[in-house]
Amino acid sequence: MIKANAGGAAYRPLGERMHALNSLLNALPQMLDETSAGGVTTKGLFNDLGTVPGAASFLDTNKDTRWDHFLASDSAVAIEFKSEYDRQKALNDAVRQAIIDVSGEAMPKALQARVFDVPISSFGVGVKKVQKAVMEERSKLRFALVHLRMCKLSYEDPRRKA
Repeated sequence: MIKANAGGAAYRPLGERMHALNSLLNALPQMLDETSAGGVTTKGLFNDLGTVPGAASFLDTNKDTRWDHFLASDSAVAIEFKSEYDRQKALNDAVRQAIIDVSGEAMPKALQARVFDVPISSFGVGVKKVQKAVMEERSKLRFALVHLRMCKLSYEDPRRKA
């Protein structure tokens, strides 16, 4: 399940992709009017939705609390957003924990940059392509895990030579 350019077989199951979460991250901010710091207003596609995500949730001044109003609405879409965020975070955390278990040490510095380090309130802010960033991080983590496991094999083991 590692990308081909990371030394894998390029087999990536769709069940681990975050299509629904990525769609919400991209679409919801476009639904409402947006006013830039210069005072220029960009018309939203569907301003009647303002009560669900919060009318001013996606302004530059609200980057830290972008998703709070939406998650507090307890709509079916907000519940799905939260569960998908938790599922994706758990997938990455499981690989991280496996690396720690195999290595017996703390997480290496090179693998510490995390997309999920920010709280769900500001998830996706400042990341241009969230799905790509999440999947690339997961791919790097899986490659590191495979490499660690391979290094633990004896030199004569054919799996290590492959």
